[in-house]
Amino acid sequence: MMESLKLVRRKSMRSQISDHLRDAIRRGGLADGTMLPSTVKLAEQWGTQVANVHAAMTQLVREGLLIRQNGIGTMVNRGIEKLDTVLVYEKYYLTLPSSNFRRILLNHIREELSSRHIKCRIVYQNQSENPMAEIRELLDKRQVQGIILPSTDLTDRPLLEKLPVPFSCMTSARIKNRVSFNSRSLAEKAVEGLKRQGCKRIGLLLSVSDYASPKESGEKEVHDLINILRRKIAVSGMTTCDEWIYTADKGGTKANDDFAKYAFAGFNSIWRSKKKPNGLFAYTDDMVSGTLIALMSARVRVPEDLKLVFHRNAGHNILCPIPCCFVENSIRDIATGLVQLVVDQYYGREISHCELEYELVEQK
Repeated sequence: MMESLKLVRRKSMRSQISDHLRDAIRRGGLADGTMLPSTVKLAEQWGTQVANVHAAMTQLVREGLLIRQNGIGTMVNRGIEKLDTVLVYEKYYLTLPSSNFRRILLNHIREELSSRHIKCRIVYQNQSENPMAEIRELLDKRQVQGIILPSTDLTDRPLLEKLPVPFSCMTSARIKNRVSFNSRSLAEKAVEGLKRQGCKRIGLLLSVSDYASPKESGEKEVHDLINILRRKIAVSGMTTCDEWIYTADKGGTKANDDFAKYAFAGFNSIWRSKKKPNGLFAYTDDMVSGTLIALMSARVRVPEDLKLVFHRNAGHNILCPIPCCFVENSIRDIATGLVQLVVDQYYGREISHCELEYELVEQK
């Protein structure tokens, strides 16, 4: 017999239901193997919508406290099984020039899971005829108990909301179980590096598009980054202008196709300006090689003619034989955050999104 639900004003109905069921299972009020009433009956009993009951029960399925069986119903699984295997679903081709970051990230995820004695299973979208069917089969058989999505976007939201296990993803979408980057921290450190070198006129060489009317969260994040950079440059007593800002919507070459070619074209576009900048920030770190080639081709003296700040993912080895500053974020920290979010959800711990900061590193 299901007990009545005592309402707590400050908590959502979904949280109250999941807390109520979790407590009943853990203190023995609901024995292992007990079949729960349907979501319709529970919604009637607790005076709420079926969607609230379904969402609350989905959370407990992700924690391993409930098991859903197709055609049978939802059953109590009081003896929580150990988090044994986590699946990593990689959407993108890892043979592209832009894939080095993701290859390093996957290696760190493997290492992080291994250090916690958790097995790692990887499904590549481009190596499976029907990756969703493969993942569904693994979930139905309980061969994996969590999922990490290093590459995701808003089109994945329906998939994420239906996952019957804990998941984490690297995204700017406003969900708790995400790892994201602090755009303000990136901009602040970049401008600090330029100001520290005595720059006055700033060029921005960016491997992103400056969306005039951003719609998706990723587009808004990029748009915010560029605006924050402009504001920080102005507040710091430096200047920039449209001629000195090169983004993917300006060039004929897409950054993801060939970063070196894109960076080379972008730098030359900036350097053709009648009045040239004396400081440059290049983002992302895939832009470094093309920028260096362009500098040598144009016979630009560093740091006499131009001072540099590059973005760099720590762990992504970059050869830079000239003086510069790096704005760094850690790929290992990304992996740790993604794994920790899955582990915490699985064992019923409170989670919040992991936002990564940047550090300024000077190279002489």
